[in-house]
Amino acid sequence: MRIAKLDQRTKNDSRWTINYGPSTIDYGLTYNLQLITYNSNAPLMDELTLPYHLIIPTIICMVGLGAIIFYRKRLFAKNKLLWTSMTVFLILYLFIVGSATYHAIYYQWDLNRYDLDKDGMFGGKEITLKQTEAMQRLSSDTGRNFSFISGFIFALAISTTVYLSASIISKVKRQ
Repeated sequence: MRIAKLDQRTKNDSRWTINYGPSTIDYGLTYNLQLITYNSNAPLMDELTLPYHLIIPTIICMVGLGAIIFYRKRLFAKNKLLWTSMTVFLILYLFIVGSATYHAIYYQWDLNRYDLDKDGMFGGKEITLKQTEAMQRLSSDTGRNFSFISGFIFALAISTTVYLSASIISKVKRQ
């Protein structure tokens, strides 16, 4: 299937090859005539791409919280304040990164609902206002992608504040 299209932009990906060259149109104006070729043998777009940079910290937090809950009597007997702040850190970090993981997967699923012919491309009747909004939500992912870093900093700051304030309160109560 070949489609000729007037455009000054070019795009290359695994399924579409775009060739362009100068072409003279009426009144002596020169445009780039674009010839788009579709390769039906190319692999289709994956249904969902898992964000491993978010899933791995989420799993580590779940395992860490599970270990703290399982060994809580031994851990909290030795240094209750340290393990309380470590639990606060893991809960906050799990909430931040887990939420980003959930939203990344949900936005991919939501966008894939608008791909009616399941070819991995959007065209014709598939491009609607809701599809455009879903594409915008999925592509505005800077905050989600950096949440494992910013979440670590935020959770560390809060858990350190919890540790220091509880430490000061316990010292004041002793005196």
